[in-house]
Amino acid sequence: MTMRPGLTKSVILAAIIAMGLFLRMASVANAYTVPQPGVYTFAFAKTNPDGTITTADGFFIIDRHDGSGANSIVAADAYGAYIFSSNAAGTSYTSYLEVRVNGSGSFSIEKAKIGEYNLTGSPSTNNFTDVYLAGYANDNLVCETNKISSIGKYETEYTSIDYSPCAGKAIDKFRVFYTVQTGGVQNNFSLANFTLLQVSTTPVPEQNSTISPTDAYFDKYGQGANYQDVTVTITPNGNTLVKVTLGVNTLPAGTAYTTDGNQVTLKKEYLATLGTGTHVFTFDMSGGNDPTLTVTINDSTPPDPGQPDDPGEPSDPSDPGDPSDPGDPGDPSDPGDPSDPGDPSEPSQPANQANRVNRSIPAAASRSKPVFR
Repeated sequence: MTMRPGLTKSVILAAIIAMGLFLRMASVANAYTVPQPGVYTFAFAKTNPDGTITTADGFFIIDRHDGSGANSIVAADAYGAYIFSSNAAGTSYTSYLEVRVNGSGSFSIEKAKIGEYNLTGSPSTNNFTDVYLAGYANDNLVCETNKISSIGKYETEYTSIDYSPCAGKAIDKFRVFYTVQTGGVQNNFSLANFTLLQVSTTPVPEQNSTISPTDAYFDKYGQGANYQDVTVTITPNGNTLVKVTLGVNTLPAGTAYTTDGNQVTLKKEYLATLGTGTHVFTFDMSGGNDPTLTVTINDSTPPDPGQPDDPGEPSDPSDPGDPSDPGDPGDPSDPGDPSDPGDPSEPSQPANQANRVNRSIPAAASRSKPVFR
């Protein structure tokens, strides 16, 4: 057990005696003990070669993320667990202490006691911001408390943290985050204890995520009512979205779809590139079953106006240029045909007058009516 600099001789002596008793008990029986509900401390914790510590009953491991980059070890003393780093911060950084089940199991807490400790009580090295607790199960975020800051004062307990969002939630680890401000000493931040509500050797079961809706329709026609983005809402149940896939293909985030909190939107520009028919999208979650969305795509684009039934087409019988038109000057039934005996009521005309009439007939027609001088 690493001692924080400046502890009194009596405290150190008591800790050595307690550690000796613990080691003696451990040598007799290395038992795995399930702790009872109530206030849980880090007394008699054992330091491990990897810089973590194991609690006296062996149920919990205390780990850390040292934001300073020094990867300092976790230590524990009469005032709690902390990251053993007594250097003043040259710039601000964020660290966390992690309490997790050693092996398989789960637990729930009511609250924790988080605060500061130093020998002099000076606030100058105790400036910590964005302090909060977060609970996890199966590596998925389950809950978070509010964030608080302590600047220019010495607080042995941050009483303004509200633990109700995490109280009673089944978890297998929690983390206490904090940001060390410039000039602050990480050594002075402490997780003194936490209050257990329930403890079990049974892991937290993975929860399945759901989405709504599970079916959608899309129309490729740009002016159709269903030519629009398709949005679904995820109920994560402790899981997080990893990716969205269509078959074996992973959709590119930001172009094929966007996310906003628990809402995922498939972009209409992307959907318009898919063929008509049914497409099943899979929402790959970090745990549990992966929900799916079935999108039915059709195309109601109206036909091109340039079709064979266009009245301007030559095949249209009403086309004035059609050869079957009875008014066509070249039609064999034209009254000017040589076989036409003529109207008997019409008086005969002199030859030269008839010739003039023939010359006035269009060339196409006159070629079918020889002129005799």
